[in-house]
Amino acid sequence: MLQTLPQLNTRLVILLKYSSNAAVETNGYDLSNHRNWSGTIISVSPKAYSHSAWEYYIKYPDGEHNDFVAEQDLAMATSYPHPENGTSNTYYWGYCTYGAKQLAPWIGNGWGNANQWSSSARSAGYVVDRNPMYGSIVVFQSGQGGASSYGHVAFVESINGNTIQIKEMNGTGGFGQYSVRSVDNASSYEYIH
Repeated sequence: MLQTLPQLNTRLVILLKYSSNAAVETNGYDLSNHRNWSGTIISVSPKAYSHSAWEYYIKYPDGEHNDFVAEQDLAMATSYPHPENGTSNTYYWGYCTYGAKQLAPWIGNGWGNANQWSSSARSAGYVVDRNPMYGSIVVFQSGQGGASSYGHVAFVESINGNTIQIKEMNGTGGFGQYSVRSVDNASSYEYIH
């Protein structure tokens, strides 16, 4: 049963767009004929499905609707409200960038994908170097430490020699979940302070 969307900050956009490779609703209904369509979120409910933690009920201007749309089928270039999004953290919920911003609120919004954070941080006046410190953000570029082509970011919880312990979202714990792991060769990564 779908629940009503929680009260969301009115500055959040409630329109969304399907990605160009949207597949099927979580119940199997084909979404390919709605690729790149825009609609309005009517309600949202928790749903652990593939790479999604939520599913959306979406209505289109012509009156059509889709009832069970997973997050992974929404175009990430389009802002959409999520029960845990807010103006203090505008990164997409469930991804490493969202999790890092939650753990380090001093991080700026709008820094792009994880692999862009070092450059964005430098431009914003932050120190970016290869010296891990407790509370800093480690930036993994594409392919480093298991990162995708978009890179990965995480919060540094402790340092032991050239090994760091990090807390990350969308890492070994899965999409939308925090997990902790140790990473060797700490001096080969960049850190934002």
